[in-house]
Amino acid sequence: MEVLELASGSGRFSINLLEKGAQVTGIEIDAGMLNQARVKLSDWLKKGQLELIHGDIRRFELKRQFDFAFLSGEVLGEISEVEDRYRAFQCISTHLKPGARLLIITDNPGYYLQGGYRRTITRSRQLPDGNLVKMTEDRSYDPIGMYQMTILQYLVSSKESCFHFSHPRKTGIVLPNEIRLQAHLTGFRLVAEYGNYQRDELLPSSPRAIYILEKS
Repeated sequence: MEVLELASGSGRFSINLLEKGAQVTGIEIDAGMLNQARVKLSDWLKKGQLELIHGDIRRFELKRQFDFAFLSGEVLGEISEVEDRYRAFQCISTHLKPGARLLIITDNPGYYLQGGYRRTITRSRQLPDGNLVKMTEDRSYDPIGMYQMTILQYLVSSKESCFHFSHPRKTGIVLPNEIRLQAHLTGFRLVAEYGNYQRDELLPSSPRAIYILEKS
């Protein structure tokens, strides 16, 4: 089976596919992550069972089609504009054979939105060297633009010093109805959707949103 792994990252999911005998092609936009994958999966690259490509899932051309495609993590949300997500679906569809399936695993936005349009979580952890790390995650939502703004703040403190930095992120909120519409517009049909890995029904309280699409 020829598998297209989208946003393949450092290759942590690729290993399972390769061990099951799949011929895997991974596409990753982050050069650093791609280099990590090349080191971690060097044996598979030498065997010719794996190909890793530096590319953008919104615009790539491989001139061949695959039996199965896989997209995991918050990749769709990282593509913050709905028009760009459409381009990604369109490009993926072009690279799948008729009857091939696309598996999408992502966090369920409804799970976070239940707490309102803003929430703050603080966690602390003692490191082995005795330093204390405090992480504050501040999420706010724009229900009009369908964006999520996340500011991660880290405070590392010890007896001698204190270090603080923050990391802002803007991601799109990808609701189930958008997945259904994107599928319809780009030549897919929705086969199933689940709220967790046990294949329970997708609910607002479900921690995951898992979609199986089939190329028409």
